[in-house]
Amino acid sequence: MQDGKERAAALERLAPKPTAREMEEVNGRFRHFLFKRPGKGEIWTTCCRRHTFVRADTDNADELRALHAPHTPEPRNSWDCSPTTHRRSRCPYCGAEVTVKELRYSGGRANLWSFRRAVLLRQWRGALWATAWTCEKNYSRVGINGEPILTALPEMKLLGVYRFAPGVAEQATRPWWCSGGTPMSYHRQTAPGKSSGRKGGMWQIHSPYTYCAELGSGYDVVGLPELDKGCMRWCGIGRIHLPSDDFIELLTACCFYPRQIEMLMKLGLEDAVKDLVGRGVRNADIIKWDADKPRDFMKCTPKEAMAARSTTEPLRVLRLYIRHRDTALKMTMENAAWLAEATLGRGEENYAVGLLKRLGVTAEKLTVYLEKSRIELQEGGRPGSGTRRGVLQLYKDYLDAAEHCGMDMENPLILMPRDLVEKHDRVTAAWSAIQRQRREAKAAAAQKAAEEAYRKRLHGLTEKYLFWTEDFLIRAPVSADEIVEEGKALKHCVGGYADRHLKGATTILFLRRRDRPHTPLATIEMNANNIVQVHGYRNELEGCADNPDRESARKLYAPVLDPWLKWLRDGSKRDKNGRPRLPKKRTRRNAA
Repeated sequence: MQDGKERAAALERLAPKPTAREMEEVNGRFRHFLFKRPGKGEIWTTCCRRHTFVRADTDNADELRALHAPHTPEPRNSWDCSPTTHRRSRCPYCGAEVTVKELRYSGGRANLWSFRRAVLLRQWRGALWATAWTCEKNYSRVGINGEPILTALPEMKLLGVYRFAPGVAEQATRPWWCSGGTPMSYHRQTAPGKSSGRKGGMWQIHSPYTYCAELGSGYDVVGLPELDKGCMRWCGIGRIHLPSDDFIELLTACCFYPRQIEMLMKLGLEDAVKDLVGRGVRNADIIKWDADKPRDFMKCTPKEAMAARSTTEPLRVLRLYIRHRDTALKMTMENAAWLAEATLGRGEENYAVGLLKRLGVTAEKLTVYLEKSRIELQEGGRPGSGTRRGVLQLYKDYLDAAEHCGMDMENPLILMPRDLVEKHDRVTAAWSAIQRQRREAKAAAAQKAAEEAYRKRLHGLTEKYLFWTEDFLIRAPVSADEIVEEGKALKHCVGGYADRHLKGATTILFLRRRDRPHTPLATIEMNANNIVQVHGYRNELEGCADNPDRESARKLYAPVLDPWLKWLRDGSKRDKNGRPRLPKKRTRRNAA
């Protein structure tokens, strides 16, 4: 028995080498250019790899058209989305679409470097072989004589060799940064792995990873007709549309489940194959992958599977049908198809099934009722409700509202009303009114609790901030309503600070004249012992009787604010009668 290194070397040695036809097909996957030198009449084409000098007396109109086609500039970088003129031309020899490049405007052509990945398939030595290559085209190379090399085939480096036979899949791969002489690592799989909801749990054989991730991780598959010559010829995998980086896993799956994949493809259930290959999901509630006999492979008859094929999501339809056909729901294929179309994803599907169980009705009864309502909605022109999903959502909203309103859900006339739209609108309106009343009551209770808490806090605010002089008074508001009224009277935005003040997030104070204690004069916002802002009528943008010159409130009321702030910073001291204790003014003595 060979060890891993020896087997990897043997696979690399025995693997089929690319033929000239395969190399040309790989070359055809690259972007095509037509390089030219109009002065010399010289043309290079990368599609059919021709280097030609156009004769001056040629009568080939295609050659002349190509020779005089305008040069096509390249974007400055991959993020350059500036609008450019799309100039499309055809190769005068093979008709392929090409990008015209004039050599004198193309510089060193390093920006035209191209990279692709390719998988070549070949029936070889009694098995299906796949070789994975990195392919590059570099148009900046020049020959010995200094002339550019523009029509060469892509440079290809072997990254992986795969051999697929019934019951066994082998892989020998090397990283992209290693040279061609670096030994390959070897993997062999003789049975599928355990399903873990990811393809790595099922398949240890995978595509080799390479650099240039911004160019995509897919591969160009060359040689698909080879699949129809060997043991996989009945699987029909050439008709499966899946990402090319899952293609190696698909071939691996065909080594172990050829009959199962063949049957699924014939029944039109290719989504089950995609789930198995791309996500490692076995759909075990529908398919028995390890069954010995074909008749035991699926949990339904071929006729039932063919019936599900005509729906948009056959796997979901089959899952619903198989799970609930023998239960009290009495699910039929038609009911399952209706519910699959009416739901989006597993969550809504589970809700629909739970709804049937909660109502205690069969799937037939509910779907017939909802389909009848859907037709009525469609004829009535109600937007968004004429679809199966729309009518199911409408019915769900009706049931939720009816249960919250305390209606008797045992009554058949309430459970399935004759006019669903009318009942829905009436019941949801009633439930909305109940919710509005609850919100208002909750808000009122919260406001009352906040005001009660503020009354306790107001005592501390008064002890700290209450201040008066012969002319002015500074005090805290007694309620949130008073702050709102202050904002309305002075036409500024302090009303929006009411909730923050009640919660203690900020502190709002009123500046009033003592002879007019109920007339707003200016509003103060404090942060501890510091003024955040102080404003009067319309934030001093407009004059008023107390401030005709629109002077700053901080400056206008400085004679009362400055001593108040000093008093605050000294600790808000008061005498035994509660009056602010201000420092005594010193009298200056005149010298004798």
